[in-house]
Amino acid sequence: MSLTTHTQTMAEKPKSDSSDTKDALDGVLPLSYRVVTRDSEKQDALHLVADSIAQQRQAASAAIIFNPLCLAGLLATCAGVYRQYQYAGYGTVLTMLCGVVIVYLSFVRYYTSRYLELAEKFRWKDWITGPNGKEDVIITAVFGDEIIGTIVLRLKGDKLNKKKSTAQAGSDGQGIIRAWTTKLRYRGKGVGSDLLHFAVQTTYREFGSSASVEFAADHANSVNPLPDMFLRPFKRRQEKAGKALKQALKDQGNPK
Repeated sequence: MSLTTHTQTMAEKPKSDSSDTKDALDGVLPLSYRVVTRDSEKQDALHLVADSIAQQRQAASAAIIFNPLCLAGLLATCAGVYRQYQYAGYGTVLTMLCGVVIVYLSFVRYYTSRYLELAEKFRWKDWITGPNGKEDVIITAVFGDEIIGTIVLRLKGDKLNKKKSTAQAGSDGQGIIRAWTTKLRYRGKGVGSDLLHFAVQTTYREFGSSASVEFAADHANSVNPLPDMFLRPFKRRQEKAGKALKQALKDQGNPK
């Protein structure tokens, strides 16, 4: 399995070829995309996946804190406390109200700590190994010497016979995306989109253009230990990821 390394810079290339332009780009670190094969690189890449599981706690906390029912309960409790202590002085009332809010936030923090437990239990080596003992393909985005994004791809089906035309390729080839994440500070810069494009390219190279590419139902971020009423932000993320994959398939895996 090989993926042609794609390299670019994290800055727009100006049209001018002057020496000033070259000097300005001397300090710009290259951004490259490649399949990692060494265990140390795989571990670094999968560490990003574990981080993304833990980072779901932030979205979960916000979903609980600002949920209308939870806010209604908080306001009702605050109103009850105010009625109970309104004649004890403003200092006492303020102290009690702050206590209610602190208890509320502490409960949210405790309730969402399950995401940290999931991240701690994540065993990357076992997770990327399939039932047949074959490891998933791990494509990474590398900025300088730092892995800033990764996508974990499991390939299923018969490989494309290179001696035959692509039209004779098996239609049962499938690329299953089991994880897709980028470091927080690099999100929204097109890195994740490029990773999806390379996942599509890798699948097509393996099975032909008739192969399918989709997210796994049990992907790394699929476990949410919260009631459905708090999962709206996660569902939006899932829909956004689906749209991004559709765009990558529409572009036939060619990053822009």
